[in-house]
Amino acid sequence: MYYTSSSGFPSTGTYSAGLRIDGTNGNRNITDRGANGYGGGVEIYSNSGTAREFILGNGATETIDIVGNLPLTAAGANTVSLTATLYDPTVVIDGNISYTGGDGSAESITTSDSTGDWTVGGNVNFTNGSFTATTGNTFIMSGASKTVTSNGQTFQNFVVKGSGSPSISSTDAMDIDGSFTLDDADGAISFTHGDSVNLNIAGNILFDGSATFNKSTGGTVIFDGDMTYSDQTSSIDPPTPPDGSLQDLGDVQIDSSPATTNLVSDFSANSLTVVATNYFNTCEYEVDIGNGNLVINGTMDTSDTGQGDSPCSGGNEGDETWIYDASYFTVGGTGSFTQDQSTLVMDNPSATDQIDLSGESLYNLTVSPGGTTQFANGAIDIDNNLYITTGTLDMNGQTVTIGGSYDNDAVMNHNNAAVTFNADTGTELIDADGTGNEAFYDVTFDQGTSATWQLTTALEVDNSLTITDGTLDVNGSYQINVGNNWNNAGGTFTASTGTVVMDAQDAGNTLSGTMTGSSSFNSIDFDDSGNSGAWLFNADAAFTDNFDISGGTVTAPSSGTLTIAGDFTNDDGFTHNNSTVVFNDSGQDSILLYSTNTTFYGMTISTATKQMKFDQTERTIVSNNLTIQGTDCDNLVYLDSDVTDNDWEIDVTGAGTVNIDYADIEDSTAITTEIVAENSTEVNEGNTNWDIQSGSCGPKEVRIKGNVRGLDGVRIK
Repeated sequence: MYYTSSSGFPSTGTYSAGLRIDGTNGNRNITDRGANGYGGGVEIYSNSGTAREFILGNGATETIDIVGNLPLTAAGANTVSLTATLYDPTVVIDGNISYTGGDGSAESITTSDSTGDWTVGGNVNFTNGSFTATTGNTFIMSGASKTVTSNGQTFQNFVVKGSGSPSISSTDAMDIDGSFTLDDADGAISFTHGDSVNLNIAGNILFDGSATFNKSTGGTVIFDGDMTYSDQTSSIDPPTPPDGSLQDLGDVQIDSSPATTNLVSDFSANSLTVVATNYFNTCEYEVDIGNGNLVINGTMDTSDTGQGDSPCSGGNEGDETWIYDASYFTVGGTGSFTQDQSTLVMDNPSATDQIDLSGESLYNLTVSPGGTTQFANGAIDIDNNLYITTGTLDMNGQTVTIGGSYDNDAVMNHNNAAVTFNADTGTELIDADGTGNEAFYDVTFDQGTSATWQLTTALEVDNSLTITDGTLDVNGSYQINVGNNWNNAGGTFTASTGTVVMDAQDAGNTLSGTMTGSSSFNSIDFDDSGNSGAWLFNADAAFTDNFDISGGTVTAPSSGTLTIAGDFTNDDGFTHNNSTVVFNDSGQDSILLYSTNTTFYGMTISTATKQMKFDQTERTIVSNNLTIQGTDCDNLVYLDSDVTDNDWEIDVTGAGTVNIDYADIEDSTAITTEIVAENSTEVNEGNTNWDIQSGSCGPKEVRIKGNVRGLDGVRIK
């Protein structure tokens, strides 16, 4: 049906055939036909050499209902404009919108403003024409399995909504200057972002609970305005990992120079790039990034307030943000990351990802599940906890600071990284017992004079361990292995019942700083595994249990003191360096065992009732002072062999002083020089070249009055 009248098409009656409204002879009005609508579709047509305008509405509040398609045809090189700006009607088109185009024609549509929505049930194709969405206009697509082809045109507000399970796909780049909504008020809806094309959105994004967003392959969603983002389809409940039920936007870029994005729900994307001068405020909601990258060249703020224009204008979640990232986490040179008290979880299941902070810091970091996370390009500052639950952390030789606790339940490769634990106060836990590689390279405990780092497993350090301040608490019988130097430069080492194993395999290693008093070792073992390990004490040291040299050479502090409560074992090399070894603690026997004759410079045993047992095979040599002092005849120091009734040898050489009082000596041979012991005993005898003078500990005079016949069996000497 052709309609050529300048009057509006009659509002009465019905028709079902297609209608051509022909403007060849003049402009035309298309008015509200009420319940009758425009059956069969409407073609907007002109074959005039003069531009023709087709005006929707006539002044009243109207709904223009086209039950069918709406094609625009400018025959020849003509101009056809369909506009709704004058009267702002609501427009409903059940079919497709398209432009015929060709022969240099110009076909255009200009929508209603904020009070007149446009709803299209079919395909939208702006190829060969232009489309102008007036400010505030809402364009609704409501059809199932329909497409939108923008042809470079821009929408204001774009909505997918309808009762027939609408599903819309973009076929080319799409630009939305206002909001983007998947509205489930009338049922489930979906939108598919076309492959290899971009989707620009400048306004708020809302996915209702029954919405589905299908991401693009090769295309990018670009946030290019101030907006809020709300995905009501699901949520993340940390520490439970994301289950994939949030809508994945694919690759997302925030780029409007500047633009501010505020989350009002959890957020999921394959990748996220915050371009310089732009803001991404999580407002304490969760973020899930897939196997793309999270790149921050602008600002990412995880606090409850945010930054930029109207930060966190939609409110905040009320707890802390968890960021799940299955690929690279990069803060660029122009970037800023406000970590607040957020947690970054690197959750690549198999590949290698990286963390590059460019001087920014994290709060919590968790490595999980099965891939490798690698530190890159400089210092890595973690203000609170570092947890490795599964997978591998490669510290990659970087400088790493950890302000909280550390827990390795998987694999950590240090690659010569220097790690500093720098909590200010409180007690932090260190669980370094992984399932694979677990050793640190350099470890320093620094910054918090009132902080305590407490071991819950063994600790292995391949190079040096330094305590600058604070307290390192072994917290039980855990073992600490150190591959190079030990330095307690100003803190406290609480040894508990643990053992420190110095296991360097080369020379030049030192033990320095405070190693006595509250920072004494419990047990120490030097073990170079048959190589050429050598260690030098640069200060006095004390040991509340054993001192063992399993392999390597240990040099005592120059003219200093080693105080040992337990056993002394030398299975390789001990250099006295003019020091004195003191054996104390009467609560423990001290057994001295050697693989070769062992020379001490000075030896002091001055704790009453102390039991000393000397190697019965190899000789004990004292080249200077030998001091053995009990308290009285009832509180002697006991010298014996490590094997009962076997002889043990001691050789006191040099010009030192021998001062032995209140001792009991058994089964000993003094080599070279006779040894004098005053006020001493030899209850079981067996001594050679000893002058044991009983003195006050010898026999006593006994006076008996009366008949002595009752003393049969008593020998009086």
